[in-house]
Amino acid sequence: GGGAGAVCLLLFFFKDPPTTEIYTLSLPDALPIYQQKIGAAPRTARVIPNGLGAHEFKPVRAGPGAADILFIGEMRTLKGPQVLLRAIAEIRKSRDISAIFVGSGPDLARFRQLAGDLGIADAVEFRAPVPARAAFTQARLLVVQIGRAAWRERV
Repeated sequence: GGGAGAVCLLLFFFKDPPTTEIYTLSLPDALPIYQQKIGAAPRTARVIPNGLGAHEFKPVRAGPGAADILFIGEMRTLKGPQVLLRAIAEIRKSRDISAIFVGSGPDLARFRQLAGDLGIADAVEFRAPVPARAAFTQARLLVVQIGRAAWRERV
């Protein structure tokens, strides 16, 4: 079905027209999918695994006392934690909400200060980095901020 094609994100880096090499950052079955949907691969084709094993896609349940929201990543303005802090402040006007920010970075003190300035320091906890799966158990909802910088880093 279309699932394999939809799940399989292929990034192609073409050296010269006509293409002489193709590199895919994808699932191990990326090359067969490419051949099925597009045609024969160039003379040189390499699959670069995405670095995630199947076990990393198993569901993670929130633990006891889990917060409502989790932000995990580098604590720097470019990554956008300040956007989430401001959103939490808005939500707190109408309901209780809690959040955990997991990570470290050059702007961590600035974000702690912003939480205080926004009056949400009691609802927001900043924690040191831990493996992602361990962090996922600390909240019921993961917020991923994708800004302009994030796209530049992934392309």
